[in-house]
Amino acid sequence: MFSKNKTIKDVSLKLPAEINDFIEKKLELLRQYFNITELLNSQLDFDDLTAIIQLLNKRRDLIQNIKKIENRIKRAIGDETQFNTMMKKNEEDCGIYELLKRIESLDRECLIKANQKLSLLRKEITEKKNIIKIKKFYSNKFHHQPRFLDVRR
Repeated sequence: MFSKNKTIKDVSLKLPAEINDFIEKKLELLRQYFNITELLNSQLDFDDLTAIIQLLNKRRDLIQNIKKIENRIKRAIGDETQFNTMMKKNEEDCGIYELLKRIESLDRECLIKANQKLSLLRKEITEKKNIIKIKKFYSNKFHHQPRFLDVRR
């Protein structure tokens, strides 16, 4: 199970201190991302679109920060293949891999909820369009003035 209190210092990594610091920052950002995704999952049950948009923006910002940290780690290591093997092992050791798996499953739940909301909104829009079509049809039919027999032309 994922431990929220696990840190890089708990795992004895044989890496330079600078890289360990970057991995620690990445782990903290991923925890924040996970928490925001949990909030997003709960917000999708309600119709508060502004809160959902704010959470999505926060997630996007965290993703950008995580990418920046990964680029710093790449620059510190230098070699691309060495970076990939080192990161894979370290991510498994410090719990990043497990956290990513949990984020992935939570993202799937959010996607399912969002798609359900989208289909409901599409259905409502279709119903509203049909009501508008019916209204236009009947309102245009009786557009001209009615004729009375006793009125001269």
